[in-house]
Amino acid sequence: MGISNTAKLVFGFEVGGEDEPPAWLGEDQEFSEFLSEKLGIPTNDYKARWTAEAACIVDLDQHCSDSYPMYILTIRACTKTAERGYLTEIDPSSLIVPEEKIAEFKAWCEGYDIPYQEPKWLLCSMNG
Repeated sequence: MGISNTAKLVFGFEVGGEDEPPAWLGEDQEFSEFLSEKLGIPTNDYKARWTAEAACIVDLDQHCSDSYPMYILTIRACTKTAERGYLTEIDPSSLIVPEEKIAEFKAWCEGYDIPYQEPKWLLCSMNG
């Protein structure tokens, strides 16, 4: 089994500590579990959990490495990735994030009691 390297360009803000997940995420809790709990979806209803996560405008993205993850709360539609050995072309116009999308992101954070920060484009990497 090999190691994969991924470059990521995301629009969001860092959450959590240097080696700590965000405080609002329960201990050993995945983001999908956090969403399910907030939405009242039973933990064994995997289809409803997957549907809720896929419909969510926000994602909790990881960077650094799978054994030392660091976290960024992002607008899901604004994530761009490039796997090792592959080029990803980015249209500069896709880097313009409409104010409505930013307002929706802010409202989502406020609705889930997550401290909001002004999002920005962040280039990071994931090794794992």
